[in-house]
Amino acid sequence: MRDSNGVTPTAPASGVVSPSVNVPRSSTSVGIDDSLSGLGSPVAGHRTASISRLRIAMLDPETTAAVRAAIIDSLVIFIRDHSPKHPGINSFAYCMKPPPAPFPSEATLALQAIGETRGDLTESIDLSRVNLSYASLQDLDFRNVRFDGALLCRTWFSHSRLDGATFRDANLRFSTFEGAEGLRSAQLSEAESILNVRLPNSLTENPYLVRLREVDPECSPHLPTSQRLCDFQ
Repeated sequence: MRDSNGVTPTAPASGVVSPSVNVPRSSTSVGIDDSLSGLGSPVAGHRTASISRLRIAMLDPETTAAVRAAIIDSLVIFIRDHSPKHPGINSFAYCMKPPPAPFPSEATLALQAIGETRGDLTESIDLSRVNLSYASLQDLDFRNVRFDGALLCRTWFSHSRLDGATFRDANLRFSTFEGAEGLRSAQLSEAESILNVRLPNSLTENPYLVRLREVDPECSPHLPTSQRLCDFQ
């Protein structure tokens, strides 16, 4: 069934309905619809190929802002559905292990596509409580993205745009922000942990952040040894 614009809403196999692409039917919009449907494929290779095609579509100057926004909405749903499971309370131990297979994760590939193609679309994106640990997110655009409560240990944000991004209660242990643009001390000070985070030059001498880089809620020396969830110092 098509909507008033002649577009067929797509329903991935996972049962999540992707936002329809609200443009007249054409060979381009048909291809985008097919790629959106491919995000729900049970075959991993088909899903990653769909992400690649959607990235190409968003980079096409003939793709309208409305279409790009609809694709981003679908990719955000995909990231939530396919990010690795959050390990819960003992996240420090998780952050000390090798990254889970497959690496990079499909969620990382989808987020890279968003960060590379947002352009003038700077509306807020909600990626709160998503596990994106070990992700390479360098030279990308994450303005106004909510990473609140997300697991982002060992994640690389080098040279990315982070104006307005939020990290409230996020786990940023061992992550890299060198060269990041638009990052302020207030954004990082709201994180659960910035243990050993590599800061951009503009923040390396901030005394408050310097102190926060040396402590961690799971490694507090004030906790009884039996309650400490890490032992690396």
